[in-house]
Amino acid sequence: MHGNMNVKKCLLTCNLSPDSDDCKQCGRVLAEIEHIDDEADGAGIDFVKIDDKQMAKELGVFALPAVLFFKMGAKEPVIYAGGTL
Repeated sequence: MHGNMNVKKCLLTCNLSPDSDDCKQCGRVLAEIEHIDDEADGAGIDFVKIDDKQMAKELGVFALPAVLFFKMGAKEPVIYAGGTL
């Protein structure tokens, strides 16, 4: 994690079933998220993992997997597109 990103919550949307062919990238992304989970906890960032396509769509996600960040005070999430925040 890069300093204080002012992030309250991080949401990973993907198919959480490890043997699913529905999302070929989900397993790899989920494994990468697990690497930073402890660091995020230490920074006070809650990680939430969902497997709910309807909720993802309501949040503006149309391709899986997706990582969304909810910044402090913001009502709408930021969809992470790579790089730093």
